[in-house]
Amino acid sequence: SRQVRGRLAETEIRQSQALLDAAQRLAKVGGWEWDLQRQRMTWTDEVYSIHDIDRGELEPGPAQLMSTSLECYGPEDRLRVLAAFQACVDRGQPYDLELPFTTKRGRSLWVRTRAEAVLEDGKVVRVVGDMMDVTERRLAEEARRESEERDRTILLTAMDGYWLIDGDGHLLEVNDAACRMSGYSERELLR
Repeated sequence: SRQVRGRLAETEIRQSQALLDAAQRLAKVGGWEWDLQRQRMTWTDEVYSIHDIDRGELEPGPAQLMSTSLECYGPEDRLRVLAAFQACVDRGQPYDLELPFTTKRGRSLWVRTRAEAVLEDGKVVRVVGDMMDVTERRLAEEARRESEERDRTILLTAMDGYWLIDGDGHLLEVNDAACRMSGYSERELLR
């Protein structure tokens, strides 16, 4: 009976880990931890994946994983990440950064990395964080911004009059053609 419960618990743990791994892979987010006492960095599989590194390529530990990850940021961003990490270690100050990132195999990404301190008796003992590939969102935002800018340029330079009115009938924006048609300046029309 005790053995059966033990095997059931092991099965549940394996199933739970498989579910967590799948969720991290689908969300493109992985976790990491820095243990101050042991001076040891640990990554989940998805953090290795975001870096384009196979788990066996690097030994978990202080120098390898930290330096490898830092190399993926540009020089200025590397300083930002280090400063934020150090403030978390020294003062328990959490951070949340979104930065360009180049994987070990040369893929360009945008990542969001967050961290917070784990305290014991008021002292930081660990820093836990996550890393998320936010490239798709960033690209979609940039495409939307470019599209809006292009549409705005087209409308404002069009030969036809263009008026943008809110739901209450207030004039928000006009182009030069609308000003010429009305005989009023943009400032006068918007008042």
